Amino acid sequence: MAAPHIRALQFTLSRVLLFLLLHLYRRVRGKRLVAL
Repeated sequence: MAAPHIRALQFTLSRVLLFLLLHLYRRVRGKRLVAL
């Protein structure tokens, strides 16, 4: 049983990770479009 603050931390961490992945994907896609 995890404490509420730990669950909130996990939620925030997952959101940050998702945001970073999306940002990276956009950068890579942009570079590919420029390369083409």
